[in-house]
Parts: sequence; structure tokens; C-alpha cells
Amino acid sequence: MPSAKQSREGGRKARGLTRPAGPGAVDSAARALELLRRSPDVLVECGTDGRISFVSDAVHAVLGLPPEHLVGLRFVEVLVPEDRAATVALFRKVVETGSSTIVRFRALRPDGTLVAFEAVVRVFEDDGVLRVLASCRDVTQQRAVQEVDRQRNDYYRALVENGARLAAVADAEGTILFSSQRFKQTFGTPTHFEAITAQSTTEVRRSMANRWYASTRPDAAPSGAIDFEHASPDGRPAWYTLRWDGFLDANERRLFAVVCEEITPRKRVEQALRQIATGLLAEGPESLRRTVADLAEVLEMSRFVLATVGPEGANEVRVVAAYVDGAFLEESHLDVTDLPDAKVLEGETCIHPSGLAQLVPAVRARLGRDFESYAGLPLRRADGTVLGLAGGYGSHAIVDPDLHRSLLSAFATHAAAAIDQARIDAEIRANQDRFDALAFGSDDILIETDAEGRITYVSPGVEPVLGHRPDQLVGRPVHDFLHTDDELHYVDTRRRVAAGDERARTLSRVRHADGDFRWLETQSSGFVASDGSIRTLSLARDVSQRHHAELGRELLHRVVQLGADLVFVCEPDASVLFANDAAIARVGSGASRPLEGRSFFELLSEADAARLRDQVLPALTEAAGWTGDLELTPGDAATPIRTEATVFLFRSKDEPAHSYLAVVLHDVTARRSAEEALHESELRLGQSQKMEAVGRLAGGIAHDFNNLLTAIIGYSDLVLDEIGPGHGARRDAEEILRAAERAGGLTRQLLAFSRRQVLQPESIDLNAIVADVDRMMRRLIGENIELVTLQDGGLDRVMADPGQLEQVIVNLVVNARDAMPRGGRLQIETLNCRLAHALRVESGLLEPGEYVVLRVSDTGIGMDEETRSRIFEPFFTTKQADQGTGLGLASVWGIVSQTGGQIHVETMPRAGTTFSVYLPVSRTHEEPPEPAAVDRSVRGDETILLVEDSGTVRRLVQRTLESQGYRVLACESATAALRYCSRYEEPIHLLLSDVVLRRTSGPAIARRARELRPGIRVLFMSGFTDETLARHGLHRRREDLLEKPFTPSALLSRVRSRLDTPDESIAHAEIRQPDRAPSIRPTPPSAG
Repeated sequence: MPSAKQSREGGRKARGLTRPAGPGAVDSAARALELLRRSPDVLVECGTDGRISFVSDAVHAVLGLPPEHLVGLRFVEVLVPEDRAATVALFRKVVETGSSTIVRFRALRPDGTLVAFEAVVRVFEDDGVLRVLASCRDVTQQRAVQEVDRQRNDYYRALVENGARLAAVADAEGTILFSSQRFKQTFGTPTHFEAITAQSTTEVRRSMANRWYASTRPDAAPSGAIDFEHASPDGRPAWYTLRWDGFLDANERRLFAVVCEEITPRKRVEQALRQIATGLLAEGPESLRRTVADLAEVLEMSRFVLATVGPEGANEVRVVAAYVDGAFLEESHLDVTDLPDAKVLEGETCIHPSGLAQLVPAVRARLGRDFESYAGLPLRRADGTVLGLAGGYGSHAIVDPDLHRSLLSAFATHAAAAIDQARIDAEIRANQDRFDALAFGSDDILIETDAEGRITYVSPGVEPVLGHRPDQLVGRPVHDFLHTDDELHYVDTRRRVAAGDERARTLSRVRHADGDFRWLETQSSGFVASDGSIRTLSLARDVSQRHHAELGRELLHRVVQLGADLVFVCEPDASVLFANDAAIARVGSGASRPLEGRSFFELLSEADAARLRDQVLPALTEAAGWTGDLELTPGDAATPIRTEATVFLFRSKDEPAHSYLAVVLHDVTARRSAEEALHESELRLGQSQKMEAVGRLAGGIAHDFNNLLTAIIGYSDLVLDEIGPGHGARRDAEEILRAAERAGGLTRQLLAFSRRQVLQPESIDLNAIVADVDRMMRRLIGENIELVTLQDGGLDRVMADPGQLEQVIVNLVVNARDAMPRGGRLQIETLNCRLAHALRVESGLLEPGEYVVLRVSDTGIGMDEETRSRIFEPFFTTKQADQGTGLGLASVWGIVSQTGGQIHVETMPRAGTTFSVYLPVSRTHEEPPEPAAVDRSVRGDETILLVEDSGTVRRLVQRTLESQGYRVLACESATAALRYCSRYEEPIHLLLSDVVLRRTSGPAIARRARELRPGIRVLFMSGFTDETLARHGLHRRREDLLEKPFTPSALLSRVRSRLDTPDESIAHAEIRQPDRAPSIRPTPPSAG
């Protein structure tokens, strides 16, 4: 590996080979300066200490700062603090090794905007001094994904135009092919160089022709120079120096670059000084020092100083030449405070012919000796600013001040021009070196095109990138190498450049020599060349790898955006940085503020947010992600979104690396709903099969069982009526009666669970039902349980059977009491509820609508999930065998379902249980009919036609009625009953008939009886269910039906009430032809 020094020496040697030799180098370097300053990228030069010595004009457009604002600063002062350490380390590496490198850093604009740069940094030598050059490109909008291949083998452009001078291009015959604007202003528009020297002497014209011819010979140096006189544009005589240098154009034709400069002031100084000294002021420090010495001798000055303004202020000067007493001083700086030189630096011409010691006493103190005279003039630049001074002290008085003034003036003019030219030359050399560093050390391709888009110059770095040599590209249109799809972009870029866009950027596909295409990012700016033509300077960079990476990112982005999954990228604290379109549409569309910046936890249900925050994220690593279920809460408060989630951490590739949290959610709401619906259907099918079995059992035995219970209850009442309170058998008879009543309750619970019980719904106030059972419940629950009732004063009405609803309340209260063996709090609450969306509850799906809610809560032992899933199953109980039937909650479920409601359960072990019964609101308000004013006595003397096929029940009913004075015509069949109707001579006031008989039905007998005896009243008896009654043609009404089992007192009360009903009420009885097929019961919901 070559050392840093060897690398720099090699780079220096290479630049020396490519830089034109001779006087034309100045013009070439000046044109290089123009390109550098107009470069779209920011070019920065600094010393090895990091202090900036040059910044190109592009910095103003990028950072909003003029170049002079940055010159003199250390480059690290421009960087943001976070990037300084890494950038300084790379800077030192470049200085130590001499190799170029790419540095990425950030800087702040005055408005606080952060600008990111990508810089190519290399070192070069300038007159033995090591310098650093950085080509910085603004990559804020498009950070490079991968470092692009660096380009090699750049070469120096042979000719860079400088419009500030008189310049032209001629061929070997002297024909002028091109001339600058100032050249034309001075010499007109000559076609040949002979016309330029037409005003000169014959000797000058002959010398010009000879020198020109000599330089065109193949074996001679292709350069030359000559001075000649010519009238200036304003008509005054002027002297000019003409210099030319040969070069080969793209077609290998020998051309000459000609630079012409007016030297009239110099000629005048030369003429003035020719009498004083033989050496004239010329380029080079030694010639200048000799001239200073000669001038000091001629003017008889003991101390003569030629100096420029120093960097530290007006009173300090930088010595160009200081001649004292016949020798040169070696000091580089002098302090001229309180001396006449200080006045000269202020722009004054200062001449003291004599008496200097008396006029300026500080001279002796500062210079250590007395001087008699002083003469000094300021050195001025072309713009009139003071460049320095030329002044001397004499030991004798000045005899001819005018002579001193004229000679010093001529010298000062020539010296200022020479010093300024030396400065310009130094800057040109520095710019030349910078251009060399850019052209030979940068990976970018430098391209110049004319107004028609033809390539006029391209750097050698094009060959490694596109496989073409520069000479294969020069003269050809750019669009010859562009992809056809990118030609319009190129035309638009040229239009923008022509409109003044100084940083037009485009991305194009350019054809490689092998036929493939490379992606080049090009930044272009326009400028006016010295010939007045419009040129475009472009810096192109191969970004093929970066483009392919960006394309991959774009495709991945589109996949993320177009996919149905919800994708979130968050900070490690779950702050949302990015959400794809699907996530925004599903979660963020109804939100009051955008998803970005919100916490991802806000989007989840409370339970899932706590689980993700407390359990999932603390255990998450880059090597191990997490998958599970999460429930999202949409912003519009719609139904929650159930998802399968994948959560993982990943780290960015940027430096410093940063961790991010990614969440990918797959919406499984529909799938889970379908799965739950299937599971629920399976459960409901099983429950339905259970209900069907229990219902068939209950319905089948209800009639016979109720007949038996009717007889047992009736005869028990009769026995109790016959024996006195002190009879020994009374307690046994009472126990028989209680057992029969319990058996009746068990039958009703079976029928309620199977939804086959006889209901008589009406529009009721649930608050009234709760109030009616309140006292009974307080006795039922005991003193160790606090009962609290909360009622909604504006409660809506519901359509339900009051007795069955009382049974629901009692069963729920008993269940709550049993859950609090040690006491607790039992709360019954009623309220209105309006559901905007469907709600899944324990017994099924609660559709949107208005409901009245009965809520029974306890603070008892609660239930686990297994127990909860079975509480509505028939015969399931957690009590001992002799303490419960397992039908309490099952009958609650049956009554609520048959009423059209739903029931929901909320419970946790040791946290109590809440049952919520949802009943549809009834908007029909029917006031119950006022009871007729009748005699409270149940006795009567009317004739009653009794039809009952059960002998036991028939005899009990007959005996009971006859005991109260009624005449009873007892029949076992329809035939006997109708025989009475047609043949019995006395009035028959009431038909009391069983609904289901062996060969016919009670409603059929009633229809025939009314035909035979209009006005006869009807009262049915039955122990069958609603379903059976409907099949036999009876639509139940409270006043038309007496349910079995019944007591003798209930029988007498209903018979008396029916007989006392006015005749017109008979029309209210609903008797129709029996259905030919049984009605179909709705499928019950699942138990869990």
C-alpha cells in the first residue's frame, strides 16, 4: 500500500501532467474557477487544521449562507453536534492516509432546517501545502441507501473560458474561429490575426507573423507572445500583450487559445523607470525585489517598503519587499502605527519633502533613527480599494516632489497590478488544484453541454460508469444515450435550466456501452459562456444500486399499503410512527386526530392494552416476537375489531441504530364470528334437543299429572273443610296438600323451561312487579342480606305475564341468596336501555333496539367459567340432592325467552354475580279491565254442564259445585254433553269443559253448544300447554281458561266470575277450528 505522502505526490504528479503548460494555464485555471463556483454541489476547501479557506457559491442555495460567512470557520462548527466526532475522525483519516472517502454529516440552516450532506473528501497539495477538498451534495430528500461506486481516471478540461479577458480561438493559419465579447469590443470582428496588428509598425507585424508561424510548426513549442500598440475603444493609444497556446480539439486539429491584455499602464511605468534602472517590474518576487532596490537607490531612500494590508487590521502590513540601507529585511509583517505609512493605508498620498522628524516625532521612536523626508502612495486594486502601500524614508530632503510622486505613482500602479495578479494567480492555482481534485478524485461525472444539448465536455470518470471514452461522447446529443422513457424528463430539465433553475435535478437511465442502462442522478445549472452562448454544467452520479434499493423499498411499501392486514410501526414506547392505509381506514377514519403520534395502546381494548404493555412488550426481543389475539377499538365506536397479531422488534440500518416496534394485525372478526356462530349453533342444537326431550316429557304428562294434582289438591281441601283444627289427621292432610302444591310448582317449572307453559301476557310496569314482590323477597332472603332496590322513574312498559315475571324475580333472588351464605348485598335495579349495535349476551344475540332491563346483582361467591356455562341446563345444580331441583334458572331462561327477551350473566369467582334480563319495550298500553261489581259469594243456583273425561276430577268438580248450590249436569263425553244441550228442558247457564277429550275437544263442544243454546257461557279447564291448546282450537284468554291443577276455591271463584260476566262479553271468547298440524316452536338459545 502506498503511503499518504506517496498518494499525494502521485496525485500531484498526475495533475501536473494534465495541466496545460505556459501562459495558457492561467486562463485554464480561471475557467476552472468559473465551473467550480457554478457547480451545483457545494465545494469546500480547508486546511489540515479544519479551517475553511474556500466555499463555492452553491452553499448559499443549500444552507442559506453566503460563502464568505463560512470562510475562516472550522468546518466542525458548521456541523450539528451529534455528527462532529465521527466526521472529525474521518477527516483525520483522510489527512493521514491521503486517500479519498465519503463522509455523511448534517448542518443547520439559519431557519433551523436540518440539511443532510454526502461529501467526497480528498487531499491535494498546493505549492507544498497539504489541503483538503470536499464535494458536498445535498441529500436531504434522498439519503443514499448504498454507497455508489466511485469513478476513476478524470482528466482536466483543456480549455476553460474566462469572459473577463480578451480571448479568442484561432486555427494554425491565423483565422479567428471564436472571440470573446471583450475581444470584439476592442478589436472589432477581425477574421485574421493580421488585422489586429494593422495599426502597429511593420517591424511589429513582421515579428508577429514570424512568431505565429514558428509556433505552428510540429517541432516547435505551440505558444508565443508579443506586445503591440492599438487604439483603444475610446480612441486613445494603448499597449496590449498577446499570448497564445496551442491545443488539440476533439477532432485532433491544432487550435490556439489566445489571450490579450492591455498593458498601457505598465508600458508607461516602464518608460518612466527606464531612465532610473535597467530592471523593470516583472512577474516573480525576485524581479520585484530588484525593482524595489533600484527604485530606492534612484529616489535616494534609506528605507523603502512595499507591503500589502495585513490580516490583523489597518496598522499591520504584510511585507512584499523591505529595502533598508542597501539590504532586504526578513520580517514578514510590520507595525506602522503612528507612522506616515498608516495614513497611506487609509488611501492618502503622503509626501513630506523635509522636516519629518519634527512633523512626526513617532518616527524616531518607532524606527530608531531620524529621517528627513517621506514619500508614500497607496497600492490600489482595479476597483479602487487599497491593496497596500509603497513608501520610503530618506535621510535627505526631497528636491523634486513631483518626480517622486510620478515615479511612485507609476511604480505603485505596476506593483499593485503585479501583486494583485500574483494573488489572482495563486487563487487560480488553488482553484486549479480544486478542479483537479474534483475532476480526478471525484466519483461524479462532470458534463458540459451546449444549448442544443450536445456534449461539449465530459470528464474521464464516465468510462468506469458507462464504458464510453470521453472522446466517444463529445459532440453527440445527450438524448442519444437516454432511455426513450426518460427523454421528456431531460427536455423538461433543459427547460428548467433555461428558466434559471440553478439546481435542476433529474433521475435518468443512461445506456452503457454494453447496451444495459445505468441510473444516473444529475444536478444541472446553466451559465453564459464567454462567447455569449448558453451552456449547461451537470454533475452526474451513478445511483443504480441506490435506485434498485429504493425501488425495492417502494415495492415493499406498496405491498404494505395494498395489503388487507393492518400494519403499524411504533417507537419502543408504542407511539405510532406509521400506519398503512388499511389501518387508517379501519381504525383512524373516525378518530378526532391522526394515528401518527398516538399511543398504540389507545387503539386497543383496556384488557388487551394492559396485557400488551405489562406482559408482551417487556418480554419482546429482536430474536423472539409474539403472536396472539388483540382487539382493536375503532375511532367511531363501532363494533370492536378482533385480530390475530404479530408483534416484533427490528433495528434500523442507520447510524446510530434505532429500535422500532412493528405490529401486523390480521382481521379475523368475520372468521371468529363464524366460528362462534357455529359453536353456538352446536350448543343451541344440543340445548334444543334437551329442551325437546324435556318439553315432550313435560307436555305429555302435564294433562294427566295436573288431573291427578287437581284431584289430590281438591280432595285435600275437602278433607280439611270436614275435619276441625284439632283433628289428629289434619296435619297429615295439610302435608298432602303442600306436597301436591310443590308438585304443581315443579310441573310449572318444567313447562316454563320448555316454554310450553300457559302465558297470559299484558302491558305491565316492571317497577310495579318489583314493588309487589319486595315484601315477600325481604322475608325470603333473611336478615343477614341487605336488599337494595333501584328503580328508573321513567321506565317503559313491557308485554309479559305478570305471574311469570314475578317467578323470574323470585328465582333470581333465591339464586342470589344461596350465593351469599354469610350475608352480603343484593341489588335489584330497573332501567331503560337503547342499543345502537347488536350485543352478544349469554342467551344469544341481542338485536339493536329499546329494552327494559331487570338487573339482579349479588356480592356472593360468584362462578367459574365451567359453572357459568351450565347454569341454564335443566336439572343442573350445585346444591345437595335434597336442596335443589336444578330448574330455577332453567325456568328463568324459558320464561324470558318465551317473552321475547334475552338474559346475560356477568360473574367472577369470589366477585359476585349479575343477571341482566333484557325485555323488549312495549309501546301498546292496555289498561286491565275493571272487575265487574259482583257478589263476593261463590254460591249459586245456576245449571252447569260439566264435561270431563277424568272421573276423579269430574266427581271432585261436581261435588264442589253442588256443595255451593249449583245444579250440575256431569258428562264424560261430547255426545252426552250435546244430548243435554238439545234435550234438557231447563236453561243451561255455563258450559265447563276440559279442552282435550278422547274423541273431540272442548272448543268443538262449545261451538256446537252455542249453536244449540245461544247465550251460554263457556269456561275451559286444562292442564295442557299453550301449544296443545292451540292445536285443539283454543286461543287462551285469562277469563276463558282455568288452569289445572286448581283448588276448590279457585274453581268456585272462576265459575262465579264467568257466570257474572255480561252476555256481550261472550263474544270475546276466541274459539276456532283446530289446527291440522302443531305449531313449530322457535329454537332456544344455548345455555352458555
